[in-house]
Amino acid sequence: MEYALSGEKRLSRHIDQKVRDNERVLLDVRDEVVSLRADVNGVRADVNKLKTDVALLRADMPGIVGNAVIQALRETRRSRYIKPSAMI
Repeated sequence: MEYALSGEKRLSRHIDQKVRDNERVLLDVRDEVVSLRADVNGVRADVNKLKTDVALLRADMPGIVGNAVIQALRETRRSRYIKPSAMI
C-alpha cells in the first residue's frame, strides 16, 4: 500500500512538473505572439504610409513631368539665344 502511495506521489509530482513546464512554454509562446503582433502592426503602418506616398506621387506626376519639360525647354531656349559676348 505504501509503495502504491509513493508511486502515486511521484506520478502526481511528475504531472505537476509537466503542467508547470507547459505553462512556462505557453507563456513564452504568448509573449512571442504579442511581439510578432506588434511587429506586424508596425509593418502594416509602414505599408500604409508607402501606399499613401505612391498615391500622392501618382497624383503629382503630371505636374512633375510638366515642370521638368518646361524647365528643359527654357534651358534649350536660353542656350540657343545666348550671345557670343555673354559666353566670355
